[in-house]
Amino acid sequence: MVGESYAQELESKWMQLKDDERRRIEVHFIGGTQTNKVRKIAHIVEVWQSVDRPSLVNEIAKRAPSSPVMIQINLTGIKNQSGCRISEAGDIVSNARAQGLNVVGAMGIGPQGDTETIRAAYRSLVSFAENHGLAHRSIGMTDDLEIAIESGSTMVRIGTALFGERPLR
Repeated sequence: MVGESYAQELESKWMQLKDDERRRIEVHFIGGTQTNKVRKIAHIVEVWQSVDRPSLVNEIAKRAPSSPVMIQINLTGIKNQSGCRISEAGDIVSNARAQGLNVVGAMGIGPQGDTETIRAAYRSLVSFAENHGLAHRSIGMTDDLEIAIESGSTMVRIGTALFGERPLR
């Protein structure tokens, strides 16, 4: 499984692969998704990890029916960060299911701060996932993966540990 955060980069990287390489890769889209980008990458993405609003549910259901999706929850409380509020997430799960999408999990990016703050945020996402019958919890990145695993993560995103810091865009 590989994850990508930027639609244009995913599209470019995908075009560089041979057909047999493409068949062996499961691509998760983990970045903030603009609805107009869904059309361009729908044929590449296996799992959409950053579904956070009804308009995105609608577009994925239209362009990639029955796709596996994960609901991205904003665990930081910062308004300009991706993800819906946890209080809105249940409605997004219901909407996605009603439109035939396969809601397989919840995803979140942890807050900055002390271990207990991060742990509490991750546990709130895990609790949400359990309450909605979602098997996967995509929480934790390179810097906090131990806390995430301890809190119940089933997927961690460790690109920085593997590839180093991403160049500034």
